[in-house]
Amino acid sequence: MLASNIDALRLPTFFAATLLPAASLILNPDGTLEIFTLGADGDVYHNSQMYSAGSWYTTGAWPTLGGGGLASSPEALVNSSGIVSLFALGSDGNVHANYRISGNDWATTATWGPLSSNGNFIGTQPAIINSDGRLEVFALAADGNVYHDAQISSDGAWYTTGIWPTLGGNGTLLGAPPPKLLPGTPVKEYVYVNGQVIAIENAGP
Repeated sequence: MLASNIDALRLPTFFAATLLPAASLILNPDGTLEIFTLGADGDVYHNSQMYSAGSWYTTGAWPTLGGGGLASSPEALVNSSGIVSLFALGSDGNVHANYRISGNDWATTATWGPLSSNGNFIGTQPAIINSDGRLEVFALAADGNVYHDAQISSDGAWYTTGIWPTLGGNGTLLGAPPPKLLPGTPVKEYVYVNGQVIAIENAGP
């Protein structure tokens, strides 16, 4: 059920020719929006508001967060501790990750480390925050099955950075499924469409 609360925020024209149109948006704990996208060079670039509902840090070239041969725009999540996590598919067929440790300090602005060693992932990967605060990431493999990995605890280590376990799929799946909301779960999503950030408040199924 889509609530009536739909807001649009016009963005400046700051997408350079080297940036791809797909983007991921988050609402930071301080109320600022931040946008992440993949560049044609396989690195991730980002921009954010200087303050809540305010102007953006740059309307020119975006700063890079590195990546090194990524093949998909990142999935961005903010957990209950305010840590921003980015997940993207690499050209090596694995999921790679980067994290904002604090302030403007990221784990890396060079090559992102892999979270998997399956080497056969081909689909974009939704990521979710479980009710206990643990992050979980899903990916579609070339064998038509879905694989996943999750944190052992909130803000904790991952179960594996090697071969991810499969959730099956009969070898016939064409795309990784989007996460489903529990009944009555409110969520506010931010989507980049035609130069605007669209904020949609969803009351849940």
